[in-house]
Amino acid sequence: MVPVMKGSEVTIPIAALSGTLLSVLKSHISLILVSTLTISSVGMIAYKLFLKKHVKSSVLEALFDPTPVWAAVRLA
Repeated sequence: MVPVMKGSEVTIPIAALSGTLLSVLKSHISLILVSTLTISSVGMIAYKLFLKKHVKSSVLEALFDPTPVWAAVRLA
């Protein structure tokens, strides 16, 4: 890693990027997490109720057909 100047400090590029990313996402991280969990739960329910019989896709099955324990975690 090559040190870079950020203002009056010397830092590495990854640290500068992580600080910038943190400041951008800080206010939106809860929205991102809730959206991801909601989409995952809705997708799981839709797959189990409607698509499992009609669509045979290993990718969809891996994403939306969890074990009962993981289904409970997603819905809790």
